[in-house]
Amino acid sequence: MGKSISDRNRIWQKLQPEIQTIEAERQRRRPLGIAWIIGGLAALVVALWTGLQIEDGPWRIGSIALGFGGVMAQLIGFGQLNLHGSRFELLVRNAVFENAGLTFKKTVKDYPTERFRTLGLAPDYDEGRFRDQVAGQIFGISIQMCQAELVKRISKRNSKTLFKGILLASSFPEPILSRTTVFPDPTKTGYAPNLNALPGEPVQIGSSGAADLYEVYSSDPVEANHLLTASFMDRLMDIQKKLQARDDGAIVCLGLADQTLLLAVLGNKPWFEPPKGRPRLDDPSIVDGYLSDLARLQALVRLLILDDRTKP
Repeated sequence: MGKSISDRNRIWQKLQPEIQTIEAERQRRRPLGIAWIIGGLAALVVALWTGLQIEDGPWRIGSIALGFGGVMAQLIGFGQLNLHGSRFELLVRNAVFENAGLTFKKTVKDYPTERFRTLGLAPDYDEGRFRDQVAGQIFGISIQMCQAELVKRISKRNSKTLFKGILLASSFPEPILSRTTVFPDPTKTGYAPNLNALPGEPVQIGSSGAADLYEVYSSDPVEANHLLTASFMDRLMDIQKKLQARDDGAIVCLGLADQTLLLAVLGNKPWFEPPKGRPRLDDPSIVDGYLSDLARLQALVRLLILDDRTKP
């Protein structure tokens, strides 16, 4: 998995039979779509001419109805011509995730945010909007991730977004007795997690470089220092820089508890978005955007790997 030409070509070749089916349907629908557009345009022209020439009330109402019908006919026509686009994008996205051994679900009714809230990574919110759930294993680590927008209701008409970004829960290879939260210095980022829910007291970690950039709260300072090795914190700083190169507002916070490591990644730029404009069925570069974001997801999960040098 990654942003490689070999991955792109392998996925593209595998998609060819279904792409040809979509293209055949697009060609079949094309005359019908053009007919709807031409008919709708003609109806709209007649409606405008009638409305300008006739002042009689019923005829004027009829011309308005005809004009509305013309607009609807054109929308139907464009829908017929562009119907292949959404199917094509879904096909490509599913193929990319399947190639990576992951599942993707566009619509998500709910997501288990309680673990994030107990570590202060997610605020107390009134409404959660979740989408784009990714699940499976990367590097042998089980992950579940989604894009989340957590909202606080100020009044019936007004609300405030408290969190917008990625929530990622991953398995941890051994039990964690303490509860630990790590986040960038709020004085430098302008963002602080839910301070009322942070576990324990502030902890001074041994990594000198990270100590100046991050704040750590833990119910067990000894275990926190045991887990947050210099190598681990170096990787955290590295992924923070890489995500900021993609999204200037990206902020990475993490929490450790039980056998789970949680990542909350704030950012203004959505992940796994289809390319802008009408996709071309003969252009394999549509795969690249999904592969790029999957590579970033890999980098996030790589942060969690423990080996002989970083294992606590």
